[in-house]
Amino acid sequence: MSLRPCYPEDMMAMPNDRIRAQIAPSGEHHEGREAVHDYYEDLLTSLPDLHIDITHCLGADEGVALEVRISGTHLAPWRGLPPTGRRVSFPLCGMFTLDQEGKLAGGRIYYDRGRVLRRAS
Repeated sequence: MSLRPCYPEDMMAMPNDRIRAQIAPSGEHHEGREAVHDYYEDLLTSLPDLHIDITHCLGADEGVALEVRISGTHLAPWRGLPPTGRRVSFPLCGMFTLDQEGKLAGGRIYYDRGRVLRRAS
């Protein structure tokens, strides 16, 4: 399998109105296309040069697990942290489920929030 970077437009192309996102480190839950879109829009505003490198991918009939490396420059407020202008880079794991039609239904994202906050501040 050939792995490629994930582009911001990939994240924003959510095909399912009932999509859900859970951000495990903060306990956030986002329900519906607009709420999930707003979460990712906030991330893209905070890290306008966001780059996501997919390092591992495991697929199954009901979903996919991705291990990625997130990187970018922190130029706007993000998750309560004022902009620092510093580069951030951290690993992240996401578990994404598919609905019966094979469309993205939801995701649960895991990362070390303390590590991210220490590096961004």
